[in-house]
Amino acid sequence: MKQKKTRMSKINNDYEKIAKVDGERFPIPSLQWNDIFKVVGSIAGFVGLGGALLWLFGRSYYAGIFSSFGLSSLTTSIAPEDYLERGSINLVYLIMDVLFTIFLYYLAYLSKILYYERVIRYIPNRLLRTVSILIVFTVSVIASFFLISTSKLGISARFFYEDTINFPGVYLIFLAFEVTFLFAPPAGINDQNKQSKDQSLISSKTPIAIARILILVVILSEFIVIQSRSSFVTGQLVGCLTTLRKSTPAAIFSTHPILIDGQTRTKGLYTYDGYFLLFTDRDNYYLFREINTVNYKPQSFFVVSKSVADTIQISRNQVSEDDNKRYVEMCIKNIQNS
Repeated sequence: MKQKKTRMSKINNDYEKIAKVDGERFPIPSLQWNDIFKVVGSIAGFVGLGGALLWLFGRSYYAGIFSSFGLSSLTTSIAPEDYLERGSINLVYLIMDVLFTIFLYYLAYLSKILYYERVIRYIPNRLLRTVSILIVFTVSVIASFFLISTSKLGISARFFYEDTINFPGVYLIFLAFEVTFLFAPPAGINDQNKQSKDQSLISSKTPIAIARILILVVILSEFIVIQSRSSFVTGQLVGCLTTLRKSTPAAIFSTHPILIDGQTRTKGLYTYDGYFLLFTDRDNYYLFREINTVNYKPQSFFVVSKSVADTIQISRNQVSEDDNKRYVEMCIKNIQNS
C-alpha cells in the first residue's frame, strides 16, 4: 500500500513537471482588452479610410456632372450616401491597382535577391559589383519610363493597369529601387543588449524601410489621383450625354406661377412644357430647354423647388443607337478639348 502511494506521488510529480514545461513552451493564449482595442481600431481605420475614398470618388463624379452642366456643385444638396454609392466602383478599381502593385513589388524583391546571389557568386570584385548595380538601375529606370510613357490610357480608362504595358514598367521601377538598396550595409545592429547610452538606436536598415514606404505612398497617391480623375471624367461624360440626348422630358404642374417659358394656364392650374430634366437632388429639380451648340451645355437652366412644384410628370425618350454613338463621340471630343 505504501509502495503504491509512493508510486502515485512520483507520477503526480512527473506530470506536474511535464505540464510546467509544456506551459512554458506553449503558453496558453489569453485575450487582453488591449488586443480587442487594437483589432477594433484597425477595423475602424480601414472603414474610415474606405469611407473617405468613397466620398472623394463620388464627389469627383458629381463635380464632373456639374461642370458639364455649367453649374456649381456648392449650390446642390447631394446626400452623402449618393457620394458613397457613386464612388464604390472607383474604390474597387483602386484596390485592383494596389493588389497588382503589391504583386509586382514582390516579384521585384525576389528578382533583387536572385540578382544579388548571382553578383556575390560570380563577381568577387567590389568595384565591378557597384558598376553592375548601377547598370541594372540605369537600364531599369530608362526602360520603365519609356514603357509607361507609351501607355495609352485615354479619358475613359478605369484603372492604371488597364494598359498591360504598365505592368513591366512598374516592375522595372521597383527593381531599380530595390537594386540600389544593395549599396546599404547588409546588417544592422545585432546585439542591442551591449549598446551604450550614447549609441544610436536606429538600425542601418531604417533608411531602406523609409524609402520603400515613401515609394509605395507616392504610387498609392498617384492611383488615388487617377481614380479621382476617372470619376470626374465619367461624370462629365454622363452629364454631357444627359444634355444632348434630351431623354427625360418633364412637365410641371403648379397652382402658382413658378417659371416663364412654356407656361400655359388652364382653370387656375399652371402647366410648363418643353423642359428636360438634368438631375434632381433632395430639394430641387434642375431643368433646361435649349442646348449651347458650341460646348454642349444647357443654354440656361431652371431650378424648381420640390416644395413649389405640385406635380411633375417625367417621361422617357428613346435614343437610337446611331445617335447615341454620335453623342458619345461628340462628348469625348468636347472633354478632350476642354
